Amino acid sequence: MLRSGDVQQIEDTEHIYNSNTCDQIHSYSTSHKAHSAEKSHECEVCHKTFKYPSYLNRHKRIHTGVKPYVCGLCNMAFSDVANFNRHEYIHSDIRFSCDVCNRVYKRNSDLTQHKRVHAGDKPYVCHVCNEAFTTAGYLNSHRYVHSDVRRFTCDICARAYKRLSDLNEHKRTHADVKPHVCDVCNMAFSAACKLDKHRCVHSCIKRFTCDICNKAFKHLTNLTMHKHVFHSSDKR
Repeated sequence: MLRSGDVQQIEDTEHIYNSNTCDQIHSYSTSHKAHSAEKSHECEVCHKTFKYPSYLNRHKRIHTGVKPYVCGLCNMAFSDVANFNRHEYIHSDIRFSCDVCNRVYKRNSDLTQHKRVHAGDKPYVCHVCNEAFTTAGYLNSHRYVHSDVRRFTCDICARAYKRLSDLNEHKRTHADVKPHVCDVCNMAFSAACKLDKHRCVHSCIKRFTCDICNKAFKHLTNLTMHKHVFHSSDKR
């Protein structure tokens, strides 16, 4: 296993050249054929296909459970070197602070992702229903909504869910566990999304504006209620 500080470059040395096809810089390891490469490398377990053998080999670790990259400080293991590198920031003293709410993060990428909450920026859009999300992870989780498969079942009441996160949130209702705590008022919540919604209480920002009368609200639910009460009969 490769440990922190000992991660070696396991791929061949890359040589850089210019592509006449798109004027971008490409590495020799990924090849100039990237513009026309087909996904010809298939996983024999789930039949998912990939353009390159290296992508397939990385994917196979999902099925084998192999995690060759091990943190030398906490022994946490990873199947992907990129995730391993991101993890190392946890042990760093570097902190990135939000200039709106002063919440602090260890990684700048996490801060950038968090700032979308204040800005209302949701760049990841579902191609089925056009619902938008602040992160790719939220979008990937959302996609299960459009599936009829409910793979995750509560072992207490047998209620089934499409997403594991929904099942975990549901289980807290049985245990009355509220692990998500507001760092301003210490109010606790069973789900992270409920905590995120609550944080708007401590902010002066009103992100949701009525397109009829321009009145602004902190919560989307309040805007929806406002439009129902005051503008439901308006003909635009």
